[in-house]
Amino acid sequence: AVHIPWRRRDLDPHKKKVILIDAKTGRRIDNVVPVEVNREFGDFIFEPVTGSGEYYMYYMPYEMTGRHYPKVVYP
Repeated sequence: AVHIPWRRRDLDPHKKKVILIDAKTGRRIDNVVPVEVNREFGDFIFEPVTGSGEYYMYYMPYEMTGRHYPKVVYP
């Protein structure tokens, strides 16, 4: 389990995707369950693949399309 304090300005952070990466392997962890997500913090439970260690959480991943006038979406 992990508790991540943050200050998010978006109105519905519980509706946004998060990505968890294992620092040892650089691989994405697929088994991640949000317990509570709000504008002040996020609590998550996940299954570590390589055991205890460092993991990277990306809490505002984006997808960008277009070249001269890019459109950015936060899934």
